Amino acid sequence: STCAGLTKHGQQNHPVSLQQQVFISHTGQDERGLVFAASVLKPALETAGISTFIDFNSLNLGCAWQAELVEAAATSPVFVVVLTQTFGKRFWCLREVDAALNGHPCCPRGGVVPTIIPVYIDQPSSIQKYSLPGVEQQLHKHVAELAAAPDQASAAECDELQQLLQDPERLLRNLDALAGYQAVRRQRQTYLQHQQQASQQQQQQQQQMAGSSSRGVPPPKDEEWQLARRVVAAILQQLSPQ
Repeated sequence: STCAGLTKHGQQNHPVSLQQQVFISHTGQDERGLVFAASVLKPALETAGISTFIDFNSLNLGCAWQAELVEAAATSPVFVVVLTQTFGKRFWCLREVDAALNGHPCCPRGGVVPTIIPVYIDQPSSIQKYSLPGVEQQLHKHVAELAAAPDQASAAECDELQQLLQDPERLLRNLDALAGYQAVRRQRQTYLQHQQQASQQQQQQQQQMAGSSSRGVPPPKDEEWQLARRVVAAILQQLSPQ
């Protein structure tokens, strides 16, 4: 597939069409983050006329989803990271961030990266991440899975995995690098309220949503919509011609 034209980080953005997609990276293991990504942020962006890519809704059934996911993360001109407590302990979340920050051999882009917008659903200090041995274990597991099903990965993906095996810490450094981007955050009081409710919510987060809604999932609150509107405003500012 053809790689989209991207904007160079640290330089003046080139005008891009609103029809070019915004990649929404999230984990379904944190229910509040999934509800925000699927039921609030996605519709808010699309209401503003901005196309989105989100895994459960955008991947083609029966496809080699790993390759499609990584390519979409590498080529979308805007990459929104919905950061919740366990985001940094999900292997494919780390792969998406890596593709956005560093590109991918399947679609080399000459050193350019998309606009990165971290959105903190949980307080930054509460974000967990893999240990280095944990990352290495996940990489070896994925390599073994591809060896058992070679039709699921291109030669470029296999080469990329070999590079990551030589420097697995790169996936963890990427999380630290997100702190250098202008983020959209909740108000401090909201974080404190969420912390007080964490134990109760944790019991309700066992059921992973398969779509944009799920039984037992509370409806989004006004504060979530306000947060989404701030994300939309940040994206529109980035996409506007300079």
